[in-house]
Amino acid sequence: MSPVALLAVGATITCTTSFKATEVTSFVVTTTASHALYDPVMANNVGATTVVVGNAPIPPVTPVPVDARWAWVLLSVLMIGVCAVLRRRH
Repeated sequence: MSPVALLAVGATITCTTSFKATEVTSFVVTTTASHALYDPVMANNVGATTVVVGNAPIPPVTPVPVDARWAWVLLSVLMIGVCAVLRRRH
């Protein structure tokens, strides 16, 4: 993470943390800001977030209706056409 040189009073900064979870668990990510200047309120320089890693729910499967009658009609027309072409050649 790159440091921020100047941050105005009351301003915020957003940091992104990425990781690869290997098991179902929970843990706390703590971020601390520090600097060399005097800070009258040190308590607002720390933030913590609890991250819960769990199994994602499987979305429900929506069945798709299939009507293959059109495919049989198309195949029949194609076969009739092939037979007609072959009959003309002989």
